[in-house]
Amino acid sequence: MINLQIRGPLTIVQVHGLMENDFDYLKRNNFCFSKYLLNPNQSTDLNKFTELHFGQYPIHSDQTAIQITSFENDNYYDEGHTFLRLNSDNLQLEPHYTEFAVNQKLFNYFIFTIQHGFGTAFEADIMDFDYKTFDLESFTARTIFIPGVNQKMMHHVKLNSFLLENLNRKKHSITLAKSYIYKTSSDKSVINDSFFKNKEIVHSDSYPPLYD
Repeated sequence: MINLQIRGPLTIVQVHGLMENDFDYLKRNNFCFSKYLLNPNQSTDLNKFTELHFGQYPIHSDQTAIQITSFENDNYYDEGHTFLRLNSDNLQLEPHYTEFAVNQKLFNYFIFTIQHGFGTAFEADIMDFDYKTFDLESFTARTIFIPGVNQKMMHHVKLNSFLLENLNRKKHSITLAKSYIYKTSSDKSVINDSFFKNKEIVHSDSYPPLYD
């Protein structure tokens, strides 16, 4: 088995849908959405809202490193052999602009949240591979640019053309969360940058608080 990790700066992007009564609830309770996302043990109120998108992405930067370690299959007592470490700048990454589509027919508002942090943003275990069978040229990824985030991120990580699943293990720390509530303006589905067009920001918050 090999364990593949991409470490460095990361971004978590979430979109939640709100009905009119949900938005009224937030206003009445002076609800800081960013704070609740960073304190999951206190986030029972999040069950009120529908999550439409979740993505945890490594930022493509000179601080981003890829580490690959070989283990015996299913032997978690094996200390492993880290046989490859390299900067993401050394990879040929395919540009790719698109990312999420959401259906706004059912909701009056959206909460768009960006969390910034550092640590392991992507991790995958690949069985029946080891350092002898791994070929760096078979490892590929795309870069994406989500409007509103304004950073180039990595996703769609593949090995031998097989898409790898991010285990989303919490091996990172979040330093800042920012949330924006958009009021919808039509009954159509929206994709990519159109998500941000013709919408009014009716609320924003951050945690820790930002003072401009």
